[in-house]
Amino acid sequence: MATREDWDRLVNDKWPSDLPIPTEQEAIAGAKLLYRKGMGKPFKGEVRLASGNRHTWIRRGVLYVNPDRRRSRRKGWPDIVHHLAHYCQRRLYPLAKPHSSQELYLERDLTAYVLEKGFLEGALKKEPKKTLTAFEKTSLKYEKTEKAIGRANEKLKRLNSQILRTENRLKKLAKQKKYYEKAMLKEQS
Repeated sequence: MATREDWDRLVNDKWPSDLPIPTEQEAIAGAKLLYRKGMGKPFKGEVRLASGNRHTWIRRGVLYVNPDRRRSRRKGWPDIVHHLAHYCQRRLYPLAKPHSSQELYLERDLTAYVLEKGFLEGALKKEPKKTLTAFEKTSLKYEKTEKAIGRANEKLKRLNSQILRTENRLKKLAKQKKYYEKAMLKEQS
């Protein structure tokens, strides 16, 4: 049975003292990765944000992620990791009790994954997409159209050369046919 000292040694002491709260986008992306790491398969359902004192959990096929739970001892990634470890442990080891040694090792692995992949340093942040003006959109479409025309012309050249080769082959075959027709007529007479 896992003791409090085991939890402190393997999980709690691994987290730094000043933890950043993940953004909504980071929390969703991280929760999906943590689920995949814990369960060994990707989460296929919908993912939504939760707020207030709601836990990070899967309810009715929806993964609710709360990056800043109100009454949590440690907000942010430790709370998300802890609750996802509970969920994965329930699914992987249905007969085990909560906070068993299996959950301890699962949470240890998820904590190491978060720290190793740089979740705390913002590794999951994505740059916001640049919005294009109408002129920029039109010019991009124009360039794509020009490239498509170039590809179509190259294909037409290849097809034309194939047509010429095929016509020459037909001419040669017609000559061979005439030759064999004459040869057959000579042999019959």
